[in-house]
Amino acid sequence: MLLCCWMSVLSLKATLGPGGKLLTNPLVAAQNFEYKMSNILDKPMESVFGFITVLPGAFSAYRYEALQGAPLNKYLKGQDLKKSDDDGIFNSNMYLAEDRILCFELVAKRDCAWLLKYVNTAKAKTDVPQQLHEFISQRRRWLNGSFFALLYSTSHFYQLFFTSHSIFRKFFLLVEAFYQFINLLVTWFALGSYFLVFRILTVYMADSDVDFSPGNVFSVLLLWLYLGSVVVTFVLSFGNKPKGAKTFYLIIVIFFAVLMVYMIFAAIFLAVKSVQDITSNLNGDRSFHYFLNNDRFRDLVIATSSTYVLYFVASFFFFEPWHMFTSFVQYLLLSPAYINVLQIYAFCNIHDISWGTKGEDKADDLGVAQTAKNKEKRDVFAVYIPQSKTQIDNGYKKAMYDLSKKSEGGEVDELSLTEKDINYFASVRSFTVLLWMLSNMIVVALITETCGLYQFTNDMDNGEIIPHYRSSVYLTVILWIVAFMAMFRFLGSS
Repeated sequence: MLLCCWMSVLSLKATLGPGGKLLTNPLVAAQNFEYKMSNILDKPMESVFGFITVLPGAFSAYRYEALQGAPLNKYLKGQDLKKSDDDGIFNSNMYLAEDRILCFELVAKRDCAWLLKYVNTAKAKTDVPQQLHEFISQRRRWLNGSFFALLYSTSHFYQLFFTSHSIFRKFFLLVEAFYQFINLLVTWFALGSYFLVFRILTVYMADSDVDFSPGNVFSVLLLWLYLGSVVVTFVLSFGNKPKGAKTFYLIIVIFFAVLMVYMIFAAIFLAVKSVQDITSNLNGDRSFHYFLNNDRFRDLVIATSSTYVLYFVASFFFFEPWHMFTSFVQYLLLSPAYINVLQIYAFCNIHDISWGTKGEDKADDLGVAQTAKNKEKRDVFAVYIPQSKTQIDNGYKKAMYDLSKKSEGGEVDELSLTEKDINYFASVRSFTVLLWMLSNMIVVALITETCGLYQFTNDMDNGEIIPHYRSSVYLTVILWIVAFMAMFRFLGSS
């Protein structure tokens, strides 16, 4: 076999309408920024290693020989709903991102050395959700599918040892696997990490040394609004579809956008204040060493340069900077909602294995007569014919369950297969959400020394709301992790 054969992923970008008029919709602009940065940083970086985590099925090219066997079998399994009955909730969510599973199985195919490459010169446009409820539904499938697929690939990295890749290639594939593992941890603890960054910034602004008089009021007010928004999001996620709670979700997303504005202001204010404090104590010495010794200034510079500045540099480096001027601000303001709304809704709905905005899960019946309006706005009868595998499978299950009932009004002793699935999926969903919430709460409690933890230390004797050394260490660690991941992407793509 050929050791250098490869499959390719091509470049997707968001449809922006005539003259880019859809950019006036912040949601479209934010997604445009995501697609652009993925094509600039993520896809080229992964292409260097030879393993691209996702080749979109709509715009990718494969060697048929490479697909034979495990890769194609795993991909087609994602099209069969029976997997939800046989293999449980993990596979059901994992195969929502069946193209990700296909990518891993291609690279890790036994006794083969297939590679995945990115071709940025071939481009296609894709429609993106323009309404918030559609966006949340779509990202529920994306986030759950990608998370469980990432769990699968990182836990099965050992398959790379049984391939025909060279030692050099295997080493770099393992380096990428390590990077993906860090990305997995960052994703899992993103909820608690974002709250801690918010809390530390607002508490810093409330410090008397900062000399920002409204800081104390904002610190308390935003804390209550933040916690209230998160609680409401959890409640809505468990009991409502996004389409049925549009107003609530819109208000929450707007609040987090306003919160992001304050956090950006706080970061700039604290950086300027730190520079003023440092320079006033240097007596004319402007040594860079003194600036780096100030933890607030150092952490803020690292956070800014490793994300936002890097976006600008990479975009200009690839001669595609325009999205930085048309879409960056919108993405920046919506970014808190990605964690505090999209991720919460996704984890709270891992029991839902439908395809979101794909329009394939609207009915379960094998055929339903319905009334509809014709062009003359008159009522006409129409028969709904199922077209997707989902609709056919669900309709078949329902029909078989109805036929299995006793004809004389007797009760069926056992639950139907569908009801068993629902109960199983719901219980696993609840356990996963509890584990996710508790693990993030533990991180928050350890850093802030709340929930009674201060009783075991003497850190609260000085009256600090958040112990300074703990917050400093936390910010340093998390920001250096973010900086490492950003630089990893930039160097790889370069």
